[in-house]
Amino acid sequence: MTMGSNAYLGYEAFVDMLESKIGSVLVCDGSIYCLRSSLFFGLDPDLANDLEHPVRAGSAGAAILYEPEARSFERCSSSAREEFARRRRIAGQGALAMWRLRHEMNGFRLWQFLSRKCLRWLTVIPVLMILISTFMMRHDRWFVVLFAAQIVFYLIAILGAGRGGKSRMSGLLRLPFVMVMAHVAVFMGVVEACCGKTFATWNIAELSRGTERVSS
Repeated sequence: MTMGSNAYLGYEAFVDMLESKIGSVLVCDGSIYCLRSSLFFGLDPDLANDLEHPVRAGSAGAAILYEPEARSFERCSSSAREEFARRRRIAGQGALAMWRLRHEMNGFRLWQFLSRKCLRWLTVIPVLMILISTFMMRHDRWFVVLFAAQIVFYLIAILGAGRGGKSRMSGLLRLPFVMVMAHVAVFMGVVEACCGKTFATWNIAELSRGTERVSS
């Protein structure tokens, strides 16, 4: 899953740099971040600390900045199944945080959360609407082409899923698979959070990429 993980991290870093210019980074990197002791508090065990801390710190009026020179190293997910579970957990915790911390977010910070996180979690809905609408308008040859292109894209993603998202897959197969897998995973996480499921188990990074697991 290296290709997909690197692309995602690169995009997140770019958005963090933009948000840092206005002192309002929305989410920290859980593997490496720090905050003033006066802003530290007990954490909700059901929420991700790298989201809860910046939300509460931002609500307290503190500037939240991104440091591009900070470095941490973490192994990528070893399988598509593990990456799916990771993204589902992150989205589920994020959706739950949006509800529990709703009084901590307002104005621009709320807009950030809705535009950067919430809309991305719900990408499956407009994507399905596009697929259905192009099918319904198939009497126009251009929409037939658009519909056919989408079908080919999803067939490639399914073929990638059949191969387990293995790293030796060519980019042509891996990219559609990673995109579809990621959007389905986060959507499922949000749905599960709305149904009352919590994601309180956290796997230590060094051990969560192998066969051993340690939970807290």
